[in-house]
Amino acid sequence: MKQRLFWIAYSVLIPIILLIAMESVLTITHFGYNPRLFRKRKIDNKVSYINNPDFGLRFFPKQLLRKSETLTFPVKKSKGTYRVFVLGASAAQGDPESSFGFSRILDCMLHKSYPDLSFEIINTSITAINSHVVLPIAKECKKYQPDIFILFLGNNEVVGPYGVGSMLSPFTANTTLIRLGLALRSTRIGQLLFQVRQRLFGHRKIPKNWGGMEMFLGHRVRFDDPRLEGVYRNFDRNLKDMCKVARQSGASVILCTVPTNIKDSPPFASLHRENLTQAEQATWNSLYNKGTALEAENNYKDALTYYVRAAVIDSVYADLQFRIGRCYGNLEQFSLAKKHFSQAQELDALRFRADKRINTIIEECHREKSKDTFLADVNASFVSYSFDSIPGDSLFYEHVHMNFTGNYLAAQTVFFKVQKALSKKFNRKKHMAPPSQARCKQHLAFTEWDKCQITSILKDRLEKPPFSQQIYHTEKMQTLLAQQDLCHKNIPIQLDSIETTYASAIKDREADWLLRYKYASFLQTRQKLSIAQSHYKKVMQAVPHYPKVYSSMGLLFSQQGRLTEAEAFYEKAISLDPRDPLTYNNFGLNQLRNGKLEHAETCFKKAIQLNPNYVSAYQNLGTLLKERNQLDEAIKQFDRALAVDPFHITTLLNKGFTLLKQKNISLAKKQFQKAIQIDSASIPAYMILGKIERSQSNAPEAILLFKKVLELNPQHRGAQVALAETEKK
Repeated sequence: MKQRLFWIAYSVLIPIILLIAMESVLTITHFGYNPRLFRKRKIDNKVSYINNPDFGLRFFPKQLLRKSETLTFPVKKSKGTYRVFVLGASAAQGDPESSFGFSRILDCMLHKSYPDLSFEIINTSITAINSHVVLPIAKECKKYQPDIFILFLGNNEVVGPYGVGSMLSPFTANTTLIRLGLALRSTRIGQLLFQVRQRLFGHRKIPKNWGGMEMFLGHRVRFDDPRLEGVYRNFDRNLKDMCKVARQSGASVILCTVPTNIKDSPPFASLHRENLTQAEQATWNSLYNKGTALEAENNYKDALTYYVRAAVIDSVYADLQFRIGRCYGNLEQFSLAKKHFSQAQELDALRFRADKRINTIIEECHREKSKDTFLADVNASFVSYSFDSIPGDSLFYEHVHMNFTGNYLAAQTVFFKVQKALSKKFNRKKHMAPPSQARCKQHLAFTEWDKCQITSILKDRLEKPPFSQQIYHTEKMQTLLAQQDLCHKNIPIQLDSIETTYASAIKDREADWLLRYKYASFLQTRQKLSIAQSHYKKVMQAVPHYPKVYSSMGLLFSQQGRLTEAEAFYEKAISLDPRDPLTYNNFGLNQLRNGKLEHAETCFKKAIQLNPNYVSAYQNLGTLLKERNQLDEAIKQFDRALAVDPFHITTLLNKGFTLLKQKNISLAKKQFQKAIQIDSASIPAYMILGKIERSQSNAPEAILLFKKVLELNPQHRGAQVALAETEKK
């Protein structure tokens, strides 16, 4: 018997000891990655937790890695501090500009309303994740003395990791299998086994670079796909387990319903019913096209007649339901409009938004849980705020990402639930009113400059699929371009006012390193480099692991002509974030100016590899090749840039100059003429065209072109001389 027990113990213990030894060896030799969300670092002689950029490797391929925003908080929580963890995806993060996300506004509200308390708002949200990723985040945050969890998620359950519409990982409805796989990948042995499996058996076709929502175009999911039930079950279980984790840590939980833009963001993809015959399809198309023609003439009543008849044949085509909703809205029949807008969202085959079922699960989870679980019904707040009870562009930038008003409303809704949690924890009976939206804008320095930055991001985003495939896209882009033009007009006359707003906000929020970074970036655009540098240094002291500040310092030193010093900052930025194409592009420009052409070329190519749509990197690489007299290769790079953006003025001009060097005068002229068509104030294009016309003995045309330059800039010395010489001849 003793011998049998010995052999049993031997056969169990030896493998365990070997596995532990193997795990230790792999860890010591730095194989694989650290799977934890946070890691420790000493900052200003205090041990703090900082975000671990490798955390997402458990869920994403390396080339598609998603990360949280840079953050830090002390290991030792101070007495009287209320520690709040925000968990979610891009909407919770504050995309497209996290500086003005709802958690930042909530932080402002709490500090202003409760000056005697200290709050740490720690936003762990990551773009493109779902509840399968958020649950491990919640489990880790449990260790860090949380007082409250704010759960704001649900948009990515279908398209996120392990979802039906995901291209990141295969779908499975078995939550247990998913968790076992993730647990295994949290070990170095598991990471080794995964690598071996990848090499032996390959993997699904995955993009080489993150391409945003466009990557999911081929992953459509019908509204009646039976696999969606598995998605909802997984979300329900994950959400309940998050609440359980929070209760175990002694923290309160605020569950947020998820608002979406159902009025002004049409479906991304529509599918006809499966059993539609060819004859039915032809009739449907005819009715639909007649309806769209009448709608374009603002004849909404008659358009509805055709749309409703089309719906009798096929009512599951999402765009049709959206158009019906739009017509009812224009006829001020808002209840009917809301019904059809909601139906359009439910039928959308590219499911980037939380649907009704997701919000129902959130509400039911709240009803089932303890008294320390609160429901922040953000969706209901958005409905109440909207004059027609249909949330739209007054609260959103596009489909789910909230503008400042939307983020303020979300923060306000959560704020009142935090007050209830405070009442229980600190016995606070008196409820304070949060600061107004205008005050929050001042405290966070939401200026015209920031609006312009965000508008530029949105323009780039909405020009690409799937946004470019939405109905009414042209109308949306016209509105956005008008906003951009207004921003560009307003900024020059508001520069001093913007700077004052930033300075005042920083005086009020000295410890806000993100606000300080944005202020320094603004000062850098105004060429106030020494002041900007002093602020960047303070940011580096506060968050020495923030890659953007080193990249910005590299650009600043490059602007000062201190190219060697700039090089060290770029290298530091790349060591912290080796996948930022902007850093590589700017580093390449610095090396180009420093005469290090081979290194510059490597940097531009790396930027293009990381972002194949990076117009400036193609343009810069083309310029470098032009200087080397590799003219054919230079033109190839310019053409690649113009394939991405046919209206890129700098590229058109450089391509024109390169063609001139090749003596291809006629093609060169076309580039400069196109530049003028795009930008009627392009002085370089007028100047070079004038010189070409003069060289071809077309003096009258040359004179007109030089005079045009002087209309735009009467002090232009080159045009003055060229005009005088031409008139003299």
